[in-house]
Amino acid sequence: MPRKKKQPTSPPPAGHKDDSFVPASYWTNLSVGQTIVHSIRGVARRETVEQALAEGTLEQLPDFLLQDRLSEQQQQLLSSIHPSLMGGEYLPDQRPGELTIASICYVGAVCRDVDEIRASLRGGYRWVGESWEGREIDADKWVHDEEKGETKDTLPPINYCLEVSRNELADWIVERVMEVLYDNHYNGGEAWEDLLGFASVSSDYYPGLGEHCDELIEKAVWDCARHDYQSKRIKDLTETLESKVTELEESYIGVMTEPGKRGTPQFRKRRAKIEADYGRAALFLQLLKPNPGRYWEVFGPWSDVDLH
Repeated sequence: MPRKKKQPTSPPPAGHKDDSFVPASYWTNLSVGQTIVHSIRGVARRETVEQALAEGTLEQLPDFLLQDRLSEQQQQLLSSIHPSLMGGEYLPDQRPGELTIASICYVGAVCRDVDEIRASLRGGYRWVGESWEGREIDADKWVHDEEKGETKDTLPPINYCLEVSRNELADWIVERVMEVLYDNHYNGGEAWEDLLGFASVSSDYYPGLGEHCDELIEKAVWDCARHDYQSKRIKDLTETLESKVTELEESYIGVMTEPGKRGTPQFRKRRAKIEADYGRAALFLQLLKPNPGRYWEVFGPWSDVDLH
């Protein structure tokens, strides 16, 4: 059953955070300048055109900068200057009735690769990227009504696409960015702190989306860094405890089998200390093994356990 259409809201004032903002329409909401820039695939070319629009020098730009897509020869020429100029140039063509509502530029990558979220006039959204065809995000689609004389080729109403709030869009984006950062960290060996600022988010329809996503991504990155630290700390602590328990078991056997010492005050004192240390180490181990997160709940995320 199709979702209920969200009511559009007015764009928030500059600097104001409004995660519930929903644009009135994706097809009627752009200025002339935004329309010119919106169709340009390449990030570097788009940035140049945006600067020219702001400075009033658009007519001085060469024609190829304003093209929607470069020819193969033009792509080779641009790539020969520097790979970073190719970001966005290899994005797949848009389907009929489809447009881009938000894009991610991976500025930390050599080629500044780009992923996009595209909305369809027939409803639904999908991810596309330069090296992959992407995947559907939302299954809502327009279905023709035969009783009204509509066929499968009939175009739906111009405002059929169910616009999403800025908060919902940001969730999609952060999930995708973190997939890329996970790969760079766990497979590429990059430190979490070095991945801050790796991706840049932009949208012609959602004011402040980039800044909002930056905050969410930064929080997610530090959460991952903290989780990795905790996991390593728990692993190291578990190994230390297991070694300590083994050592105390051997010490206990040694004390109990030492000839001529049993019953003396020194024997009782040594045995009591070993038993106390063993009980303490075994207790910590019991807390950690079934549920490692229990350690942080009880002792705090940055605490150390004194085993001596």
